[in-house]
Amino acid sequence: MKSYKNFEVAISNFAPDLMLSHEDALGAMEISMNTGYIEKDDLLKEVDEAFANPYFDWVEFVVRNNIMHENTANPLTNIKAKEYVKSLIWDYLFNSETKPIP
Repeated sequence: MKSYKNFEVAISNFAPDLMLSHEDALGAMEISMNTGYIEKDDLLKEVDEAFANPYFDWVEFVVRNNIMHENTANPLTNIKAKEYVKSLIWDYLFNSETKPIP
């Protein structure tokens, strides 16, 4: 599996256990980019590649990064997990007017 290190670090800011608001999680992600902890260009490439990859395992990604938890009563699907991640970061990273959302 391709490494998505920057994407994983960025998305981990949204873990419910951190109890950050959406704005605070975005702010933490921005600070990580400004300090070089997250390489912004690499993050953009990784996010773009993951969303374009029809075989990307979104369920595994969100569970591994503690963003969502599997629930037998309401199982996660790849589509639900992908849409949730998209709702967290897409508008912040990409101008939706100039880049189509996959």
